[in-house]
Amino acid sequence: MGLSYRGVAIFQQTYGSVISAVTTSTLIFVFLLQKDFLPNIVLTIYSLTAAMAFLLMIILLAAIYENARQIERFDDYKAEFEKRWGTIE
Repeated sequence: MGLSYRGVAIFQQTYGSVISAVTTSTLIFVFLLQKDFLPNIVLTIYSLTAAMAFLLMIILLAAIYENARQIERFDDYKAEFEKRWGTIE
């Protein structure tokens, strides 16, 4: 049995969230180690990139949470649909 579209979407969101978290932590680590040696423009670019990666990570984690909640409640949704429209199968 293959993955459903929703399962693939959750995997993509998970990978995106992990990549964003690693990017954020790496940029912050470089920023803290090299802040005395880098020019101000590079520090600004690092800071903005880290902030954007962090926001992307938060958005993707929220999407993962919402999808997981919908998957957990699938039986309730299915029962409500079948009650209203009849059997799906």
